[in-house]
Amino acid sequence: MIPTLRPFTRPPTRSLLSITLAATCLVGGAGAQDFDKDVRVAIDHKRLAVRRAAATKLAQAGDAATAAVRAAIEDRGRDAMPLALIDTLARANTPADGPLADLLSELAADQEFYWRAQSLDGLAARSRTASLPQFRRAVQDPSHLMRVAGARGLLNTGDGATDRQRVLDLLTDEDPRVPPRIGILLLEQGDRSGAEAVLKGLLGFERRFLDDPWGAREAQRAEKALRRIFGERFDALFLTEAEQLEDTEAREAANAAAARLTAHLGLERRALETTIQANESASDPTARTVGGLDIRSCRNGDLFLSWTDAGEIFVGLDFREQTAAPDSFDEVSAALRGLGDRAVHGRVVCDFLRVREGETDRKAAPGAIPEELQTWLKRLAVELETTDRDGLSAALRSRLVQFDPGD
Repeated sequence: MIPTLRPFTRPPTRSLLSITLAATCLVGGAGAQDFDKDVRVAIDHKRLAVRRAAATKLAQAGDAATAAVRAAIEDRGRDAMPLALIDTLARANTPADGPLADLLSELAADQEFYWRAQSLDGLAARSRTASLPQFRRAVQDPSHLMRVAGARGLLNTGDGATDRQRVLDLLTDEDPRVPPRIGILLLEQGDRSGAEAVLKGLLGFERRFLDDPWGAREAQRAEKALRRIFGERFDALFLTEAEQLEDTEAREAANAAAARLTAHLGLERRALETTIQANESASDPTARTVGGLDIRSCRNGDLFLSWTDAGEIFVGLDFREQTAAPDSFDEVSAALRGLGDRAVHGRVVCDFLRVREGETDRKAAPGAIPEELQTWLKRLAVELETTDRDGLSAALRSRLVQFDPGD
């Protein structure tokens, strides 16, 4: 069923007021200019509301606060900067050619910076024409978030048909999270070229990888964006009371709602019917998989592998490619189960590596993989060399470098 957004229940007014007052006191009054202190609070304070208030104050100060942010980066390193701070600064209403935009450009160009995609998206939102070369490079970046941010930048600053085609090419991106987001960017500009991709994102809410309901997150993202684009009309076009129905009825209601949206977006009816049929009849490997490898890397891009006990290996969040496992893969799989515990190695901030099968569920930050897991991953890379999927082993090896304790 398609999840509908539940009404947001606000906490009592008194609680909101007390949090706001406390945050204001801790980050300084409206006239305070001690941005060094505000940066420290935005990074280190224990309370999320206070950190966000400090980040908001810095964003409101804009270019005037940039020197303090630079000083913190030089003193503590870029990776000490939390996502909330960078994302808030990226969304600040500052000029496209000011000090803050210059800082975002530097951060976006750092291949190893956790939040480089958010930084680039801030430049895209500012329609910074000086960043056009960055946007063009970004649409070919290994990181799917960089590709999306680059596309937004090209839509805002591109100078011709070639730049537009670079964006349209992402509607067939191999990462299933990308095409719906590109479709949304196009819709925001009144272009329905990616409407079918948006529809697929909305109808893909049941997709999972291991135990991660990534499809539901992407469907909710698309729903939120469409609500923003269509405003009050969106409820009539798409939302239903499907959550109150039985499963069969819910799917029928969801399909009917999707049909209304399809008609509104100007899609051909057969595009909707094909999407619905694919969702209903596809043999979803999720239930058959017994193990998987999940690598999230802002530097080298994500990699998703899963396997069944019937000798199948799947590549991608949506199992887009399949290859036969090597004859000795049963031994590799058994060796992973033999590790037999659940643990998190290192401090996971953004990038991580996770393997799971049976009772084994290990998650590791870059540079924190224990020796026994490192040995298993190298063995997996060797075994994958014998599959018929060109480059699969190389793709794994290139990402393991980042997680090697010696990196």
